[in-house]
Amino acid sequence: TTATPMIAITRLMIIAEVAIETYDKEKNEFVRLENTNEIQRGQIYAVISSNIDKLMEGLKTLKKKSLFSRKKTFEAKNQDVLDVLLGQMLPILIQFQPNQPKPTRAHQFVVIPKYVPLGLEDAVLIGKDDSAVAVWREKYELNILISMTGHCYRSPIKDIDSETAIIVMNSKVQMSQETSSEFPLDVTLDLLVNIISKQNGKLFTILATLEPAVIKNHELSLMKTICQKGNVDCLTSLVQITKRVPDKVNSYDWPPLVCAAGNGNTAVARQLVETHGADVDREAGDYSALGWAMGAKHLDTVKLLVQHSQCKVVSVESVASVKMLSGFGDIVNMGEGEREEIDKYVTSHGIEIKIQIL
Repeated sequence: TTATPMIAITRLMIIAEVAIETYDKEKNEFVRLENTNEIQRGQIYAVISSNIDKLMEGLKTLKKKSLFSRKKTFEAKNQDVLDVLLGQMLPILIQFQPNQPKPTRAHQFVVIPKYVPLGLEDAVLIGKDDSAVAVWREKYELNILISMTGHCYRSPIKDIDSETAIIVMNSKVQMSQETSSEFPLDVTLDLLVNIISKQNGKLFTILATLEPAVIKNHELSLMKTICQKGNVDCLTSLVQITKRVPDKVNSYDWPPLVCAAGNGNTAVARQLVETHGADVDREAGDYSALGWAMGAKHLDTVKLLVQHSQCKVVSVESVASVKMLSGFGDIVNMGEGEREEIDKYVTSHGIEIKIQIL
């Protein structure tokens, strides 16, 4: 058993209950969150916090079923999924926190540590533009990164359930009267890969701006990860730093578009084609981006590439052959589309299909 179904249900419960709280019966319409009154804001905060509390209690009762998985690995995977939900809900919780201080010259807010994601890769940005700070937790410490300067501060967590007031002013951080110690920001390739994999594009942008040399030194590895799992924000930031889109992302001379197509990353593929002019019909491993997307059964990516392709014949590997290649991970990952539907779509646009078998 994993946390994924429980977290999906919790997310749906939050959406449904918030919808009830924001529905205006007299006007027969939903009120936007920014237009809610004080009572509604308190109710929304209660809805989100209570559902997350129930989820966290439920996660404690989960037990691993596989005899071959380690308990720590099992717990880490569940935490990863939980962190995604916390990352989505934390800004709302902070905005609707009943005891939030009134705005001053300092950037200040109140947060309850248990609602803060674990690990820098899942850090949540609070605030806008240059005034934004990234917030994350490391078990017994609350951490803050000031985006404009790169200064990092940590403070011990005495009670994970208690409110912590955070004040940021003149590149200094104070947390609930506790002594906050500064520590160096260590941006590594592994950290950046994890951030991209979590699609934390805003955080990637901040770190890329703060540490451009690290980005340039690992350009190909980062581009490959973006094509596999990243989002458009990550791609945009990388290109802004490196001033180019590399010709290849691995030792097989795969261009970025082929990598994105084989992994079904349609958003990144679209950016590469429509913004950066990637050649849709360029081949890698005897197949074009369209061929790889078809073989890996990524229907949405296929539809994008067909719109831009000039080819009359597309070579495609058999599904069995592509499944075998998917075991290598960075080459291709199988989608959930139906091959018959994909082939029908391609041929309906005047492209002949040529099946190859390894």
